[in-house]
Amino acid sequence: MSDLQPSVEFEDQVRQAVRPPDADPEFVRRLRAELASRPARSHPRFALRPAWAFIAIMAVVIAAASLPGVAQAVRQWFAFVPGIGLVQPNAPARMLDVPAAVTRDGITLTVEHLLVYADRTELAYRVEGLAPAPAVSGGEVCSGAEMYPRLRLPDGSVLAADPMGLGGARKVSGYTAGHSFSSGIPAGVSRLTFELTCLQDAPRGAAPEEWSLELRLVAIPEGTQVGQPLTGAETAAVEQQAGTGINFDFLGGARQEDGYHFFFRFSAQDSHPDFLAARPRSMYLLDSSGARIELINARPWSPFDRVDVWEYRAVLPPASGEMTLVVDGAELFYLGQHASFVFAPGAGAPVGQTWEIGQRFNIGGRDFLVERAEKIALEGREGFQFTVAAGSAQEEISVDLIDMHSAPEYSVWSTTGDSGLAQRVTAGFVYEGGVPETLTVTFNTVSVAADGTWRLRWSAPETP
Repeated sequence: MSDLQPSVEFEDQVRQAVRPPDADPEFVRRLRAELASRPARSHPRFALRPAWAFIAIMAVVIAAASLPGVAQAVRQWFAFVPGIGLVQPNAPARMLDVPAAVTRDGITLTVEHLLVYADRTELAYRVEGLAPAPAVSGGEVCSGAEMYPRLRLPDGSVLAADPMGLGGARKVSGYTAGHSFSSGIPAGVSRLTFELTCLQDAPRGAAPEEWSLELRLVAIPEGTQVGQPLTGAETAAVEQQAGTGINFDFLGGARQEDGYHFFFRFSAQDSHPDFLAARPRSMYLLDSSGARIELINARPWSPFDRVDVWEYRAVLPPASGEMTLVVDGAELFYLGQHASFVFAPGAGAPVGQTWEIGQRFNIGGRDFLVERAEKIALEGREGFQFTVAAGSAQEEISVDLIDMHSAPEYSVWSTTGDSGLAQRVTAGFVYEGGVPETLTVTFNTVSVAADGTWRLRWSAPETP
């Protein structure tokens, strides 16, 4: 076991590795290469986490999602701004005067929203007219910090976007993106410049680059509604089946051009020091016709992020009328960086060779058995994958393994991906260039499935 102390840099790499839906796979792999070679730091944990236990006896508890007065207050607290997400309508001090747009070679970039708070700035923009990118083999695409916008102030100073976007979505001929900046804008500054090096995931040189737009800020007029109010919280009744120590609070929904968005709180009562986060395992709608429509996370996310309010969206429009929103199970994530082992495959091992490991670890109060290792090759790179089994045949797990101690010349590429939960899983990594003869394999994070079902009835607002 290693005495690891996670570093600050790793969380930044984790944040960069999590992208809006439909991210380019090559970009994701490159970022995973960076994050897998560095130690990690856990995100601050929830302040309140009383001891939790699974409840074996099934029970049905009907609870109001909120009392009428509280529901109305919730609707006043939050509104939805496309590309940014939830905002408190009275919190921003200034906003964009009017959307600003520029068109180059048939591609239009529009800055639609800019909200300035005392301690941060949030921005959303849209790109239209972008031809579908051809498959790129070995070529360079716009990725990483180059696809994040900047805000240049009149004095020449620049605000760089935070490493992880607020959200976004792919379109047939473009995309939308939202970004935050960890700084407000000085009160005396009303004009600034939006800058963008290149368009997200576009092959370099295939589309215009070095975008620039002049923006103007104004004070938010009294009585102005910032964003779209959430609806439905006052009528939604939550039915919970099987207590699991998880709190689910529905805040409401909003209709957008890419479907319905739903907002809720989802937190686990877990006091174990390894605990990181909980998220829904599966979430879907049953519309009035009986069709099942999947809901997906609308935000970039990693287990190191502490989420106050989740945002999920429907992948298809539901039929009109009352529908049922279902959360089926939960996934609990734990930090595993205290659990590691030395693996010495030596030199010259052929692809396909296996080694028995047989080492047990306890992470988050649960047992994990590393059964064996295998030499693998992936896209011309060689490395290792490890078979890990849950300590109990009734548990389903997922595992992310990393090599945190090989020399810098060994660039590590994770092969784990999002393989889902099972009683026995494989996880590993490959190397760019060479394979070390001895390495330290470390559990980055693990997750465990938790039973539980939450249902609520909800009716979509009438289309304006």
